[in-house]
Amino acid sequence: MKVNKISGNFHVAPGQSYKSNNQHVHDLDIFKFASNFNMSHTIHYLGFGSKFPGVVNPLDETTKIWTHEGAPMYQYFIKIVPTVYQYRSGKILDTNQYSATDYERHLHAGANHAIPGVFFNFDFSPIRVTYREGSHTFAHFLTNVCAIVGGVFTIASMIDSIIFYWFKIK
Repeated sequence: MKVNKISGNFHVAPGQSYKSNNQHVHDLDIFKFASNFNMSHTIHYLGFGSKFPGVVNPLDETTKIWTHEGAPMYQYFIKIVPTVYQYRSGKILDTNQYSATDYERHLHAGANHAIPGVFFNFDFSPIRVTYREGSHTFAHFLTNVCAIVGGVFTIASMIDSIIFYWFKIK
């Protein structure tokens, strides 16, 4: 589905849905009589844009199982971060990544202003993240190796000095 770059939500909920006074409403008369709705679910994939190397979508393969009496309301709060991924070839991919938190609520029949279902509330971050593919030169690698070797020699000489000083005292 396509969404505008503003805060919003989408949901899966039981009951007939209709519009009343420019509001999206669910007819939950059945909830008064049948207070048990099994809203167990699995989110196989949820993404906002194209995938890029290294991206991990936190809600992929998420499963929630309802085992209690009554009905649940599952809420996912998603923060979407616009992301630019630049490949080595120079190709640029404009996409998004996100973080998510979830909340589970137990509902009782006749509860006001709450309906059983799975709700996704999303908000876009004003900050953009840029990833660039790249590699380091051989000189960079050589400098890192020299730094590691120098560090090992420095620590070894410090240990040698401590041991020499200790045996000199005894």
